[in-house]
Order: sequence, then structure tokens, then C-alpha cells
Amino acid sequence: MRNVTLPTGMISIEQSAFESYSGLQYIRLPDGLTCIDAWSFKGCTGLRDVAFPKTLTKISWGLLKNALGCGILTVRGVTTVYPHAFEGCISLQSVAFLQSLTTVRFSAFEGCASLQSVSLPETVTVIEFNAFQKCTSLQGTTLPKGVTKIGGRAFAGCVSLQSIVLPETVVQVGEGAFEGCPGMNVREPMRD
Repeated sequence: MRNVTLPTGMISIEQSAFESYSGLQYIRLPDGLTCIDAWSFKGCTGLRDVAFPKTLTKISWGLLKNALGCGILTVRGVTTVYPHAFEGCISLQSVAFLQSLTTVRFSAFEGCASLQSVSLPETVTVIEFNAFQKCTSLQGTTLPKGVTKIGGRAFAGCVSLQSIVLPETVVQVGEGAFEGCPGMNVREPMRD
């Protein structure tokens, strides 16, 4: 079974439901799905595509950890990306959160070695520790205006990171947040 389409009317997927199923390549999640429990797609090394419904409000703990094949993700409606959600997704190149997201929890994208582009909405206020640690292909990003806190080692080891624009709203940058980013230039936005 390589392709899975879940039925309309399904509202939740239990913890570890598809964990380590390497044959899974494509899964279609129904509109109306509100909950996908932790580790549901962890280790699905063949998974190439996941279309998250707009009714989903959180990306759970370790949801796609080490699901190696996903390249591009677009996510709507999610308010929180929980710890380890995308950790080790080494093929993930781009992720865009279109609305609602407020918090990127610790180690959410840690070790996503191919991640080049992250688009965060203006609603994001917190980027926790290790959130993007060792995203070695990430070259630059502009953090949304609402960000107030960047956790320790949040971008540590992002060796390709050249520039990051910090909004005026940032009041705390944690220890080692940009450690191991040898060519990085931190910029503040122009003030009125």
C-alpha cells in the first residue's frame, strides 16, 4: 500500500498509526480532521507528500520525525508546531505556514539539512530553543513582526545562514541562538 486516502468524516488519527511504515508514499487527509497524535508518521522514510487540511490546529510531537522524503509543505490553520515535529526530515526544502501559527516549539525542524526556505506568518510570537538547529542549508530569513522570543540555539549550526532580520518586537534572544553560523549578518529592520 503506497497511497492512502483517509475517509471523509474522520476527525483524528491515533498515536503512531503509521509509524515506520516505509512503503507509504502519499497520504490524503480529509477536511474536518482536527487531530493527528504524536509520532503518527515518524520514520515513514518513503513518504513524499502530505496535504494537511485547514481544520488541523497543531502539528503533534514527532509527527513527521525522520520522514525523509517530504520536500515541500504548505500548512494552514495550525497554531503550534510541537517538539520534534519535522526533526530529521532531510529532504524537506521549503515550508510555508499561511496563517494562525503562534509558536514553533523546541527542535521542531532540527536537523532538516535540506531546508532552504521557511515562511512564518505575522502571528508567530515564539521560536523555542533548537527549533531550527542544524538546518545546514537555510540561507536567510526575515522573522515576523510579532516574534518576541528566540530560544537558545534556535538557529545554531545553520552554517549556510547569511542573514536574518530581527523585528523590533524581539525582547529576548537565548544563549547560543546563532552559534556556529560563521557568515551570518543579523539585521534589525529600519525604524520609522
